[in-house]
Amino acid sequence: MPPTDQKHCDLLLTGATVLTVDDHRTIHRPGAVAVTGNRIAAVGPQSEMASWRAEAVLDCTGQAVLPGLVDGHNHLYQALARGLGEGMSIVPWLCDFMWPYSIAVDGEDAVAAARLAAAEALRHGTTTVVDNHYAPTDLATTLAIADVIEQAGLRGAVARGIVGPRTEIAARRGQPEALFRYSAADEIAITREAMQHRPAGSRVEIWPAPLNLTYVDQDLVRRSVELAGELGTSWHAHCCEGKSDPQSYLDAYQARPVQWLAKAGLLDERATLAHAIWLDEAEFDAVAAAGARIAHNPTSNAYLASGTLPLAGLRARGVAVALGTDGPSCGHRQDLFEGMKQSIFAQRLATLDPAAMRAQDALDLATRDGARYAGIDAGVLEPGRLADLIVVDLDRPHLQPLHDVVSSLVYAARGTDVVATVVDGEIVQRHGHCLRVDEQSAVRRFFPPIVTGTIIAIIGFSLLPSTSKLIAGTDPAAADFASATRLLMALATIALVVLVEAFAPAAVARFAILIALVTGTLVALPLGLTDFSAVGEASWFGAVQPFAFGLPEFTVAAILPVIIIQLVNMVESTGDTIAIGQIAGRDIGPDELARALRADGVGTAFAGFFNSFTIVTFGENVGLVSMTRVLSRFVVATAGALLVLIGLLPKLGAAVASLPGPVLGSVGVVMFGTVGAVGVKIMAQADLGQARNILIVAVSFGFGLLPVGAPEFYANLPGVLQPVLSSGIAAGGIAAFLLNLVLNRNAPAAATAGPR
Repeated sequence: MPPTDQKHCDLLLTGATVLTVDDHRTIHRPGAVAVTGNRIAAVGPQSEMASWRAEAVLDCTGQAVLPGLVDGHNHLYQALARGLGEGMSIVPWLCDFMWPYSIAVDGEDAVAAARLAAAEALRHGTTTVVDNHYAPTDLATTLAIADVIEQAGLRGAVARGIVGPRTEIAARRGQPEALFRYSAADEIAITREAMQHRPAGSRVEIWPAPLNLTYVDQDLVRRSVELAGELGTSWHAHCCEGKSDPQSYLDAYQARPVQWLAKAGLLDERATLAHAIWLDEAEFDAVAAAGARIAHNPTSNAYLASGTLPLAGLRARGVAVALGTDGPSCGHRQDLFEGMKQSIFAQRLATLDPAAMRAQDALDLATRDGARYAGIDAGVLEPGRLADLIVVDLDRPHLQPLHDVVSSLVYAARGTDVVATVVDGEIVQRHGHCLRVDEQSAVRRFFPPIVTGTIIAIIGFSLLPSTSKLIAGTDPAAADFASATRLLMALATIALVVLVEAFAPAAVARFAILIALVTGTLVALPLGLTDFSAVGEASWFGAVQPFAFGLPEFTVAAILPVIIIQLVNMVESTGDTIAIGQIAGRDIGPDELARALRADGVGTAFAGFFNSFTIVTFGENVGLVSMTRVLSRFVVATAGALLVLIGLLPKLGAAVASLPGPVLGSVGVVMFGTVGAVGVKIMAQADLGQARNILIVAVSFGFGLLPVGAPEFYANLPGVLQPVLSSGIAAGGIAAFLLNLVLNRNAPAAATAGPR
């Protein structure tokens, strides 16, 4: 019977180096973390956690578990402008680049960018984000951005950028009029309604965010702060990021920005100020006295040469300072590991003091201090706290040897080292896959089962006629052409495959094809159906001469057809890859497809070097995987090595070429027929009761099988078209792809995609 002292939880992380970041900065090595619901149930040394049992267990041996990272200032919508705006300071960067971009993007662009950036943030260990969203800021887009953040699995806030009428300072700075879209009354009304949809306490709240204290009208700032107080949320604003900001404000209002906030009674514990680089000592004192919070953005501050926040003084005053990435266009990566390191380097350079800031200080900013800033009960791994945590793989070359885990994480780790992200007790990212984000949606849109299944079926069925030449022979004038002996040999081989599959143990049945090949060859020898004399005549070693037909010549007439053929091959490879994924029970996303297509591209490059043609993923793999259920990549790698070996050892090549045609052909019947059957099975996942799907299959099969039955059908067409249309696989695959785009452009996903 199980011990009576067992404790139960929902998720248990074991064997890890656990960095609690608690008041004592305790590290358990090895340690464990237990999670029940959305809270941490227990944390401690592995030996003291041995009695815990869980519904799900993550073995974190060789990995670190630490609190999730908090991004205190971001602009997710800027993800589509990543890499632009180089070599500018803050005001030109805004006026000449970011404001025009912000005016041009629409709601759909902003949502797409936010989805991309949110997935990146999760992969890099961010669990909470304060997204200062200001383009566009209509109600629907503001709420859609919040939805995207929550749907991805993050928590946090959308600080809706409030601009209002164009002020004198904004005009002097050259900010375009089109940026100022709403009146002050409309700004407050839209923000209020958005906050009512996502009130305080929501997983992703809406905050008022007068965009920049320097150029937003003072009365509008006041009304924004009052709205936050009324509805119980924080408020957010850019503050003194540029060196000229305090003086510009002083010239216009006879006070510095934070000085005015304090005197007006608006600087309070709800304030979250981004940057705050150019405050004076009196303003820092006011920030501390009010309990206001600051988001430090070291990477973007360095990128724009804006300056360095004097962190030591702020932290000595007890101010909650978080790290921020400041958007993919200015911070470039949603990577707070980079932010931690940059924060230290910036402080040391500014003070010329190597002890001005240490690794533990930076880790505090990204975790426990960030959680204080965001107003959430997280940032520390201890019982009762929100279960926001990440797992970092320490078994990486750049993290070894591991002398000091905190230093290694802060100075050497990267966001890509995060192998799991847990938010609110839920695993939302694992090994680079965001489990709540539909990363396969684009793949399913263009290659749903109706397309993939049709392509695979055409591959299998169009290859079947080629087996007849192996079985019957290639010379109709030969005495044994299509003889009873050859046909019976083929039938017997197929029968053997069926018998082994039906009656042999599963471990043996996996080798049905190989058993049939070997047995059929042994039987064929005395029947005179094969001749291995060529093996004796072949040399032991040989190498293919590169460019045997001469050095490459690049002419448009040749390049265009090859590009078209390669595009067709990519469609075929995509179908093969997705089909194998379905057989293996695994979703195939853009990353996997990209790797498969790159492999084909590399293979094609080598093929040209060695006098061959374009390379495409073997469609036969679909049949082999389906029959054998062997899913190991090492089998494929071994097969590739054997092919290379055969190419270097002509005797082996001759032995393979001497295998009896009826045996090879009959095995081909089974293999290609299996490929076709797998295609039909995949097609059946779509709604074949829909006439448009039947039409896709019918027309595609027509294009695919027509050149198989009538090889000369396209003989009189231009040379560019012949290679495409005369290949049944190419013509049928392109037809299925294009017909789906046309016929199912407005169809519900269920009509084409089948069950997930």
